[in-house]
Amino acid sequence: MKYYDVIVIGAGLSGLTAASLLAKRGLQVGVIDNNYKPGGSCGIFKRNNIIFDQGAAMLYGFGEKGYNAHRLVFNFLEEPLSVIKHDLLYSVNFKGHRIKFWADLEMFSKELAKVFPSQRDNIKRFYLDMGKIYQHVMVENPSYTTPDETDALVAFKSLLKHPVSYIRFLSYLNKSAKNLLQKYFSDQEIFK
Repeated sequence: MKYYDVIVIGAGLSGLTAASLLAKRGLQVGVIDNNYKPGGSCGIFKRNNIIFDQGAAMLYGFGEKGYNAHRLVFNFLEEPLSVIKHDLLYSVNFKGHRIKFWADLEMFSKELAKVFPSQRDNIKRFYLDMGKIYQHVMVENPSYTTPDETDALVAFKSLLKHPVSYIRFLSYLNKSAKNLLQKYFSDQEIFK
């Protein structure tokens, strides 16, 4: 019988990542899952020649800017990582309109404005505001630790550099998406 230092229950992305990082540290790791294949909710199934995503259809964190969780893991595991960027993330059908989710926010804003023309200026303002906060909080000051392990002086210096963005970001943590969107949009259909 084989003995393990650690048993990881669940072969989804988190379980596989944890197992890989522990094995890299030299521990004997076993992974147990109730499915016949690893990957958890990151997969697809096919019915009548139609492919359905069963969970995570997109994984973030491979970008060149900001906190890059996946690159961090692959770098630690010392595995090469090649990422092919797609300009079109995905698309949805909404009330007879096909909305394309472009990686380029300006293109995506124009796409949304075709469906919600009365909200054109609000869409642009929303994405400009969110982009600015993302740039100030995530890109310029990427954090690779949890908040309780973050150096207080480093965090304070970041706060002083862009205080308005940090305060707005922190205020959003206790709001629902709907509450945030209501500050920008008046057309209730856009919430759908």
